Amino acid sequence: MTPRGLTADERFYRWPPVKGVLSVALLLGAGFLAREIDDLTLVLAVECVLLVGAVYVWATTLSGFVRDLRPPVGPGRVITVASRPRRAAIALSWTGLVLTALAMPAAGAALAGPAPASVIAPLLAVALSGLGVATAFPGLSRRRSAQAGGIGVSTRGVHGLFVEHHHAAALALPARAEERRSEQEIARQLERLDASLGPGVHWHPGAREAVTRWMVDGFLPSVEETRTLHLDPAWSPDPRSHEPTRVQRWSRFAINVWAAAVVAGFGAILYGALIQEGTLRDGNWFVLVVFGWMPVVGVPIFVVQAVRAVRRVRHDAGVSAKGWFDVLHGRGLIPFDQITGLRATADGLDVRLLTGTLTYPPREDTLACARRASRTYGVDYERRHPVA
Repeated sequence: MTPRGLTADERFYRWPPVKGVLSVALLLGAGFLAREIDDLTLVLAVECVLLVGAVYVWATTLSGFVRDLRPPVGPGRVITVASRPRRAAIALSWTGLVLTALAMPAAGAALAGPAPASVIAPLLAVALSGLGVATAFPGLSRRRSAQAGGIGVSTRGVHGLFVEHHHAAALALPARAEERRSEQEIARQLERLDASLGPGVHWHPGAREAVTRWMVDGFLPSVEETRTLHLDPAWSPDPRSHEPTRVQRWSRFAINVWAAAVVAGFGAILYGALIQEGTLRDGNWFVLVVFGWMPVVGVPIFVVQAVRAVRRVRHDAGVSAKGWFDVLHGRGLIPFDQITGLRATADGLDVRLLTGTLTYPPREDTLACARRASRTYGVDYERRHPVA
């Protein structure tokens, strides 16, 4: 999907093949520099620029790659829950990415050797072939899947996407369980949804069951449904939907550890070359001034970010326009019309219901939810004692 508001040049440079070619140029540039430049200071300076550029380009390229492997998105932020499968294209795309990631550094090292052409040529061929597959297949398969049609969901209901009935109004989902439909009506609506699927189009795992539940209980996606179907976390009243998944947390941890290692390695090369080898006496002290702060500042920042990445944020409760969501006691969504008031004490937070009281520990996250419920949704909020 082409981002709006971008110039032609910006769209060109955001195109995955272009970013892939820039990645190749940046990574292979290290090998050429090592062969052609004898001045260690100049090599360090240019390598630093290449390193920063390569990290940015690869980060943006990988983000676009992962985005294109997800199900296609319909107009108006409609999330696809039934589409043509593309397992082979996804497997081939990941294979191309892995081959590119392995062959490019190897080709750069071979160029720095220098290695014979019989070694360099196959490595470059594998890297470029993998790059072509990794940049072309995700987007092509996503567009092909979107052209086949499917079913999508949004806050407005269930939609038919690019199929025979795509001009029909969206099938509205009840906001709450009180607006229940009859079983016969729900069965007829599901039959119409199944009939609207085009050839080769299938429900995503768990999607049909989720839509069925929403027709009965209202459109209140659970945290599992939100993550499995890649829904907008804002659609779910469960605050845990906004938490990064375990894979995302450990991916961020690995990225930050890698970045810390890269910066530390650069610092070791920099200080070793300029101080231990005595090249500062040759008038190269300005390199230490320009680049010496990077490992000193960068390593602690990346280490702290790595530690934060694996920490889980504890949510005892959440609040949204749908009501108060209880996690601690397992009550789930509690509509505001069932809440008589909130009271903060030195011991925590009391949520007074028509049928009793829920007590929470004095966590700032929970108290912030209470303040938001009072400020935004008009729920009575009382503070008996100052809460630190």
